[in-house]
Amino acid sequence: MNNAIRLWYWDGAFTLSALAQVGTSKPQECKFAIPVDELEITEAIEVLKCTDAAEKSIKEARIWTT
Repeated sequence: MNNAIRLWYWDGAFTLSALAQVGTSKPQECKFAIPVDELEITEAIEVLKCTDAAEKSIKEARIWTT
């Protein structure tokens, strides 16, 4: 995966599926980590592709550091 963002906590979307489809309505309440250039997944239960709108709202959330 490229430009991966770890989602530690989110608000404004009920599930990860909803977050991937419509994004968050409360980006200021979310705790998303800094994006990494590349991520190798060795085990996964599911990987959700984000819509353009969802990606935009996720990227609008401030980067949470502590």
